[in-house]
Amino acid sequence: MSKKTQQLERQINELSKKIGALKYSKDYDTYENLVSQKNKFQKELSKQIELEQNFSAEAILEINTIQKKITKLDVELAQRINLKDPDRFYPMQEKRAALQTQLDRLMGNTTKQKIPLLEQLRRKHIALDAMIARDTNDLNHLITQKQTSTTALEKTKSLLEDLTVKHQNTLQTLTTKEVELNDQKNKRTKILAKTNIVSRFFSKRFGKLRVVTNQVKRIEKQKAALITDISNLKKNNSELQRTKTSLNEKITSLSDKITQTKWDIANAYSKKNKLEQKTASPSKTVSRKIEHTNRNEGVSLS
Repeated sequence: MSKKTQQLERQINELSKKIGALKYSKDYDTYENLVSQKNKFQKELSKQIELEQNFSAEAILEINTIQKKITKLDVELAQRINLKDPDRFYPMQEKRAALQTQLDRLMGNTTKQKIPLLEQLRRKHIALDAMIARDTNDLNHLITQKQTSTTALEKTKSLLEDLTVKHQNTLQTLTTKEVELNDQKNKRTKILAKTNIVSRFFSKRFGKLRVVTNQVKRIEKQKAALITDISNLKKNNSELQRTKTSLNEKITSLSDKITQTKWDIANAYSKKNKLEQKTASPSKTVSRKIEHTNRNEGVSLS
């Protein structure tokens, strides 16, 4: 029994004790986490025992070393996919394939995970088609969003122009009414001056003076209402300007997303073309793969 097997058994026993202690507690998260770790170690132990039954100690050591390298490369490849770094992604992928080939050769026909090269290419081809279809749908959705936002922006611009015209007309009307009100105020002042002088002689005309005073008051109320309307129009104008700015920012963001998505689709089509070239002549591809494997049998993987 190897040291690794003994270590795995010790870890499983320790986890079993901890799980037994937590079985009737209310700390369900810790309990489930320990059970998950135990299952993981048990799977590793089963694989290790199977290796020890079928392979020598030197072969097991080499197999474990290659498996660690493959696991590390899988993590790095996943990171490169998210970072969209094709210059480093493909060399790492080729290195991973070479390690897998060496591992398959070491383990012989007992490896259940070995997949023929044509089947791998077919699966990659299907995956790329699905990715292209998904990215195309995303692109169409983004284009639709941009068109909707552009239409809304055009409507907002039209509404803003109409309100600007109305605002200018209202300002002009208010200016005219203000001039009229000032004229009426001047007339009223003159009338009041004359009334003070001749009030003793024209007491019968006092009723007309009161009517004029009331008219001036009504006009002043109208002026105040018009000033309020102007203030409201200015507020509406500010809100429309903010809406216009927000829509412009959304359109810019959507344009950036569309550009990024187009780049992704172009990259996917490039990968798809490479795969189609490989699948065009499978016999040649397989033979080249065998030659490449034979040439690299003595290459160090450290």
